[in-house]
Amino acid sequence: MSAGSDATRGVEVLQVGREPVDHVVAGKRDQADLVTTGTADELVRETAEDVRKPYSRRRTTGLASNAFDRRGSAAMSQEDATGEILRAQLGKVYNDNERKLDSRAVPINTLGGAGKTIVANALHALGLNYVDAFTEALQDDGAVLPLAKHTDYRQRLNSYLEQNSAGVSRVDLDSICFFKTYSTLAELAELPVFGIWILVRDPRDLLYSDYRYVKDVWHEEVASAHSFADWLRIPHLGGLCPIDLWTYHFEGWPEIGGSVARCVVTRFEDLKSDPVGTMSRALSTFEIPVEGSAVRQAMDLSSFEAMRAHEDQVLARQGRSGEPGRMVRRGKVGEWKTWMTPELHAVFAEPSLWDAAEPYGYFLNED
Repeated sequence: MSAGSDATRGVEVLQVGREPVDHVVAGKRDQADLVTTGTADELVRETAEDVRKPYSRRRTTGLASNAFDRRGSAAMSQEDATGEILRAQLGKVYNDNERKLDSRAVPINTLGGAGKTIVANALHALGLNYVDAFTEALQDDGAVLPLAKHTDYRQRLNSYLEQNSAGVSRVDLDSICFFKTYSTLAELAELPVFGIWILVRDPRDLLYSDYRYVKDVWHEEVASAHSFADWLRIPHLGGLCPIDLWTYHFEGWPEIGGSVARCVVTRFEDLKSDPVGTMSRALSTFEIPVEGSAVRQAMDLSSFEAMRAHEDQVLARQGRSGEPGRMVRRGKVGEWKTWMTPELHAVFAEPSLWDAAEPYGYFLNED
C-alpha cells in the first residue's frame, strides 16, 4: 500500500471512529496547533481549524483529483478515490506506521466500536506487542511514542497501560506485532504481513455506538445537531456516509480473507459471549502460545465492567465525574432492537450493506 503521498501532507488526522482528534479536558478542546510525538525534532502538525469543520465541509475535495494526476490513469475508480482521501485524512503518523507493516506484523482491521479496546487491552495484559497506528508513533528501534493529543483517550480506555500514557513503551521487532489499522481488507491483503485480524460488529450496533460517542463524548457538532437517522446519511470519513463506510471497510470476506495465510475474524458478539475462547483461538491461529489461565486473567482485566470502572476512576481523579458521556458506554449485544424504527430500518435497507454483512453472520434483511 502506498503511503506518505503528497495528498497526506498538510491534512492531518480528522476523526477516525472513536478517537478524539485532540486532547479533551473538561469537555473543552486543546487549542494547541502542534503536538509532539515525544522527540524534540519530530512534530506532528494539526490543521486545527480544518479539524473542527463538519465532515462534509472538511478539506477532502481535490484529493482524489490529485491522486488522478499522480497516477496518470485514464480513469480512477470511486474505491481508489476514497482510499486516497482516507489516507490523507489519517495523516502522516498513521501512514509512517503503516509503512512498517512487514512479515512479523498482524494488522487488526477494524472500526470504532467493534471490540478493539478489549483486544488491545488484553494483548497488553499478555505482554504481547501492540501498536495503535493512529495514537502512537513506532520508531525504527522499536520504541513506541504516544501522541500527546491522545493522552485523554489512552488514560480512559487503556487501563493496563495508564502508566505509559505519557511515556515510552517498546516492542520486540523480532516477534509478532499487532497493529490497529483502518486499512481495508483489500489493501491489507496486498501487504507482506504475517496475518490479518478482522474485528467486526453488527453494523447497526457499531454505527449507533459511534454516533453516541461523537455526540456525547466528543460533542461533534454534526452529530449533536442531527438525529441518528439523519447522521447516517451525512458524509463522514472518506466522504462516505457511515453505512457506506462500514461496507467499504469490511466487504470482501471471505474471498479476500481466503487469500491470506492466517486470517482471523473475531465478532464483537463472540468476544462478549466467550471472551477467553475467542481470544485463545485467535492467538492460536497466529501461532502465539499462551496459557489459558493467562488469557482468562487478561480478558477479566479487559471486560466491560473493568474498563468502565477504570474510566470512571480516571474521570473522578480529574474532577470530571459529572461529565455525561463515557467512552466505555454500554458494550451491549443487539442493542439495535431497543431503538430500531421503521424509518431507521429503511435507512439500513441497503443491499450492498446486506451483502457485506452476511458473510460475518449478520442477516440484516431477515430481522
